[in-house]
Amino acid sequence: MKIRIFASILFIYFTQLLTAQITFDAKGMNQIVYDSIVDNDIMLGNFDVEGMRDSKVFKRSFKEEENYTANIDMFMPGDNSLNDMDITIVMASWCPDSQREVPRMIKVLEALDYPMEMVKIIAVNRQKEVPNIDLSAMEIKYVPTFIFYKDGEELGRIVEMPKQSLEIDIINILNK
Repeated sequence: MKIRIFASILFIYFTQLLTAQITFDAKGMNQIVYDSIVDNDIMLGNFDVEGMRDSKVFKRSFKEEENYTANIDMFMPGDNSLNDMDITIVMASWCPDSQREVPRMIKVLEALDYPMEMVKIIAVNRQKEVPNIDLSAMEIKYVPTFIFYKDGEELGRIVEMPKQSLEIDIINILNK
């Protein structure tokens, strides 16, 4: 009986390995993986903004949020304090909150001339995990999670959706 169960588990594991379709860009980033649980492709692993924007999985989310206007008037003119921060975005291409808030956050950051190469984007699976990336220190419970760091120390985060607006929540983190 135990051998039969073990054999069944191995069969399922190897079947999923064989059916997984993985694509990468030339930098080994921007990975698209077929997720048999949801019967759809998902983003998984490290992404850059262009890879996310051009992704066949997430491109529609940017299109749906193209009418969002970043309200940067509330930021002090010439204040570059956001540029002193590193930002990590933990998101999921299958998550409606990520589909809405991540394109909006990218619009806000671009409107503020934030150096987009300083944004670290990590796409997770339904278990909020990524193979070969340890996310435990970030304590991700919900996605998207936008984490703001200065000198390696977390200053604040926006989880799932802003409390007031992305812009006001960012200003509140900057003023800590």
